[in-house]
Amino acid sequence: MKIRLLAIVFIITPFFVIAQTDSTIIDTSSTLVVAENQEAKLAYNRGIKLYGAKDYNGAVEQFNQAISFESVFTKAFYNRGLAYMELGQYQKATADFKKTIELDKNYAKAYFSLGMAKFKNRDYKRAVVNFDLAMRTGFQDVDLFYLTGQSQFQLKNYEKAIESFTLAIRQNAERWEIFNDRGSAYRMLGKLNKSIEDYKTASRLNPTESLVYNNLASALRKKENYDDAALNYGLAIKMDNDNPFYYNNRGTAYYHLKKYDEAIDDYQKAIELKSDYAYAYNNMGAAWMKKRNFTEAIKAFSKATALNAKYAQAWINLGSAKEMNNDIEGAIAAWKKAVVNGSEEAQQFINYYQN
Repeated sequence: MKIRLLAIVFIITPFFVIAQTDSTIIDTSSTLVVAENQEAKLAYNRGIKLYGAKDYNGAVEQFNQAISFESVFTKAFYNRGLAYMELGQYQKATADFKKTIELDKNYAKAYFSLGMAKFKNRDYKRAVVNFDLAMRTGFQDVDLFYLTGQSQFQLKNYEKAIESFTLAIRQNAERWEIFNDRGSAYRMLGKLNKSIEDYKTASRLNPTESLVYNNLASALRKKENYDDAALNYGLAIKMDNDNPFYYNNRGTAYYHLKKYDEAIDDYQKAIELKSDYAYAYNNMGAAWMKKRNFTEAIKAFSKATALNAKYAQAWINLGSAKEMNNDIEGAIAAWKKAVVNGSEEAQQFINYYQN
């Protein structure tokens, strides 16, 4: 009878907090009403007022009127694009920003906003291209560098992401989310000391943000500093005690500290908060295995595979638990499921008994 290596699945919550950039991109200049094109200017001013009041549909209507009176009204196209952005109509926003650029190739804010539209539509490559054009045409803003960094991160260009986050920090060193995200980029590169330093700065800037403590704990866990990791996961839970991922993560730290009862309690809490949390069931099964309670481990692994039939590692672990419970036939059946779902390791376990 062999004891199989059990995999703990560690969940890291999303790194990003999207910057609020509305105040940096609205263009309200040149609204003085003169006799020529008076109707267009009046409609434009009404649109700006409605936009400021967050009546984006009303703003679109007024910008439409302004454009109908003046077909080359650059700022009306631009601000209508912003209103469409707020309404989540990114294709229309994109068309308006492109029209703005067609009318004025040096309209730096339009390049930035076009990049924003691409970013919100998860087209990160084109977002980066337009953010770069905004910078080249003179737009210098903390959110430009921050969103460029986020886009590069999504593209897995972590070094470039760090460069952009650093430029953002030079413009504003009080934004906790920028330090948080740069810390995540450092973490992806394995530069854990720098990662931890950035997360600690983020926590000082915003001591009540649970995400920062979770990410700090994640970096500490990678350094195998499980005591401090558990402590910081605890702080994340204190700030947000309804987040199942934080309990799962602290459970994993307890698991590595061989505090299996505490780990099981945390996994159970995670499951109470998220009943379909297959990873937490798998992790709880691993903790039961360490306590040599194979019956409870089988229950937990079985639930994980029931929730996610393609979860190869949970099938491997279920097979290992059944093997330890002297159910070799059941173990082989579970490992076969793992093989179907892409595990070469499981085939080796099957071969041990069938060859």
